[in-house]
Amino acid sequence: MKPTPASGKTIPLIRDLEAGIICGTYAPGGKIPSLRQLMERYNVSMNTARRSVKVLVDKGLLNFSHGAGTYVAEKRRRPAGRWRIAAVAATFGPNVMHTCTGIAVNGILDAADELGIEVTPVPTAFSEMSDARLEAIAADYDGVILLGGYDGILRTPRPPAVVVGLSMHNSCGGLFSLLELDPFRATELAVEFFRERGVNKVIPVGHDRPVHRVREQLFRDAWKSFGELGEVPDDAMVPPDPAYGIYFTCGGTALAAAEACHAATGRELGSDTPVLCGEGNPLFANRPCREMPTIAINLRQAGIAAAEECLRRLARPGSAGRRIYLLPELYETH
Repeated sequence: MKPTPASGKTIPLIRDLEAGIICGTYAPGGKIPSLRQLMERYNVSMNTARRSVKVLVDKGLLNFSHGAGTYVAEKRRRPAGRWRIAAVAATFGPNVMHTCTGIAVNGILDAADELGIEVTPVPTAFSEMSDARLEAIAADYDGVILLGGYDGILRTPRPPAVVVGLSMHNSCGGLFSLLELDPFRATELAVEFFRERGVNKVIPVGHDRPVHRVREQLFRDAWKSFGELGEVPDDAMVPPDPAYGIYFTCGGTALAAAEACHAATGRELGSDTPVLCGEGNPLFANRPCREMPTIAINLRQAGIAAAEECLRRLARPGSAGRRIYLLPELYETH
């Protein structure tokens, strides 16, 4: 039987129903609104409402029972072949192994056969991302894994596919499942790092993306019990005196500051005062000044976990998104 095609009138209804199923508004086994309710809500004919529901029945998201109504499928049958997953990241190409998100993408690709998925890398710069762009990507795949801080850009997307975010904090109202470095454990490790070195004053340096704002605020709140907080100086991250430590919550910011300091002074940032990176970039970056202590998760395993979470939600329509914290460790890279 050929799938029912979507039309101009059915698309808004289909998109809303599908998004409701994906984000858990309609739970597994739960009943969706009746055809008459859909007809009135979207101001469409009964035939358009019926065709819209049929599209989602054909996709395996809904089950229809005569006399009982239409319910969210308890389990979704896998389409012919493999689930198709888009891995969206800002960086691909020859330098992919020198980025945290690139390591995670490679983890997903390494595990694709075992997980039974077909992974397609979709390069998307942060400047290119938008609600419409995510919806367009999702229309071509069963699931989407976003790697990096796209949640700082997205507002109210309605993607027609399961979305999982890695290193993101904003779930867009529960629409996304999220996996991120545990910010509470990272705060504990950072506090221990500076206290063991006898540092009393720390300058926290964050980033405007949600995940980094959370990490910075947690550290600020915790450090008030142990010492003083400084503010970012104007002279390219050179602290006002060696009594200050610096805590970067963002790996990219840490590496950029280290390179700027090296270019300006010929010395590594951290040679005079303790410096800590709250993300694992220095472990992989093929750059000068990469010997910075860093808090990191196993990025390959994080990529696999993101794919597994995507598959969980694909196989069980209506299952709610989850926030999964991954335990980090402190790496002394010297």
